[in-house]
Amino acid sequence: DEKQQVLLRSLAAKSSELNAEQVALVQAIRSKYRIAPEPLNALILEVFDLANRGNLDPTLILAVIGVESNYNPFANSPTGAKGLMQVSPDAHSDQFEPYGGPMAIFDPKTNLRIGVKILKQCIDLSGKLEEGLRLFKAGEDSLSLESDYITRVLAEQARLKDALPKSPKDTALEAKKPSR
Repeated sequence: DEKQQVLLRSLAAKSSELNAEQVALVQAIRSKYRIAPEPLNALILEVFDLANRGNLDPTLILAVIGVESNYNPFANSPTGAKGLMQVSPDAHSDQFEPYGGPMAIFDPKTNLRIGVKILKQCIDLSGKLEEGLRLFKAGEDSLSLESDYITRVLAEQARLKDALPKSPKDTALEAKKPSR
């Protein structure tokens, strides 16, 4: 049944399943958040799949996870948001039904799928990344000024992008920059 499907999903993957970019992101995340590589590998694969399907940058999704939950799939905020993406069970309970009901909020992949869907909707609705992040953080009810949150997400995204392998073209461009 559906509840067993949630339990049967793999929460680990071998590093041999990742490409060089994904391996670099695993290393950057592990160095900051101290996470076992096998579950993080599986999470990275899922993030890349969702990012590709949702036309989002995977480093954005990973940055949101880092800022929202520090990669803790069981994180619980004072406002009741839960999981990797800090999804509000009250506001989004209907979205967990296809995954086995409200307890699926603690399944990392399910929480990620729903959180990415909400993030994408927020960005599309607002038309801008920063405003989408503001809406994602504040929710529909109180669109407050979330500038600290936005700054933290964008800084974490920049840190992750810096960890990515440089292409020969990028390396050549950096070599041509005048040093200060």
